[in-house]
Amino acid sequence: MHSFLNETRGLNITTENLMITRGAQMAIYIAASLILKPGDQVLVSDPSYFMADAVFRQLGAELIRIPVDNEGMDIDAVENALKNQKIKLLYIIPHHHPTTFTLSSAHRTKLLELIRTYQLPVIEDDYDYDFQYQYSPYLPLASGEHDGNVIYIGSLTKVLGAPFRLGYMISTGDFLRSAMKFKSLIDLRSDVLMEGAIASLMSSGEFSRHIKKANKLYGFRCDYSADLIKSE
Repeated sequence: MHSFLNETRGLNITTENLMITRGAQMAIYIAASLILKPGDQVLVSDPSYFMADAVFRQLGAELIRIPVDNEGMDIDAVENALKNQKIKLLYIIPHHHPTTFTLSSAHRTKLLELIRTYQLPVIEDDYDYDFQYQYSPYLPLASGEHDGNVIYIGSLTKVLGAPFRLGYMISTGDFLRSAMKFKSLIDLRSDVLMEGAIASLMSSGEFSRHIKKANKLYGFRCDYSADLIKSE
């Protein structure tokens, strides 16, 4: 799986940097639990993914909301918050939910600079990277220079279907070892059969072919729906 992620997302990881989870939500919960303490401040977008917000609140964190425009999260607002407040974590969805705006290249470059300058821990929730209909997707923050501060979280559920709960976390070796210990407290054994089947699909190329077919189908449906709305 790490080879597939390296190839498609511009990463440079080994199996030592990768942990499989039962969906992206589990990965978000584990990462946030290892980083946050009650009273810590977390930067989230406005609007944001409500289930991630629920995790941060459950852990006692204070949510600082950052506006979103057509280039993604407002990076000037992020910088202002970092200058004036003690921010413990940034949670970002590069292909934003629910607005659908994508973090632009310019915003991505500036944000990486801020991450390095402030040594800011980041949870990058890249839940739907594989779906892009008009152009090639922008590479994730995790593919850039971030001094090990970006925890990259993704999901295969969107590609495979809702019944298949399979997500992953990518981080530095030290953080990932802590994450694996935490995971063992809530999930003693992963779905080895499912993981083996997915690995086989990836190595054979069938997984990539399925993604291409899905993008073609969903792209058609997207265009068709947009045309219907315009005609009303």
